[in-house]
Amino acid sequence: MIGAGVASVLAFLGRVPWQVWAGIALILAVSLSYCHGKGVGEREERAEWIAKLEKAEADAEAKAKEAAQSADEQQQQRADEFEAEQESLREIIDDAESIGANPLDALIGGLW
Repeated sequence: MIGAGVASVLAFLGRVPWQVWAGIALILAVSLSYCHGKGVGEREERAEWIAKLEKAEADAEAKAKEAAQSADEQQQQRADEFEAEQESLREIIDDAESIGANPLDALIGGLW
């Protein structure tokens, strides 16, 4: 029974003209070629995006380091200014104490 079915299918396929088989083969080849090309294109595009993202990440990291360096420099400058101000206030207090004056009066006078 199964053998008869297979035989009739093979007989039918044998009666199909070669042009139909050529058309089917052509359609199959074009489809495979399209799918392969599309896959390659998607991989290339994905690689381009990954490269762009990696570059953007590296740029962002460089800018963050630069900003941190700038912030450190500004913080150091403020610390130096604060230290200089503290030193001048210490000098005012020491001068006031050396002449026997009230340091608070000297500070208030020194600040104005």
